[in-house]
Amino acid sequence: MLNAYLPASAEPDASDRVLYNGDWYDVLSEPARWDHGHLRHVVVRLWGVNT
Repeated sequence: MLNAYLPASAEPDASDRVLYNGDWYDVLSEPARWDHGHLRHVVVRLWGVNT
């Protein structure tokens, strides 16, 4: 399981799949947006899947 910190412009969906370092991950929940301060970003929780 991983947390991914994405740019604020990212628009991930809970049904998306992410490729990271050659491994596939499912997005586990709706993205959490952080729109406060200078470090605006989106956080998603990822779960590794075998493909």
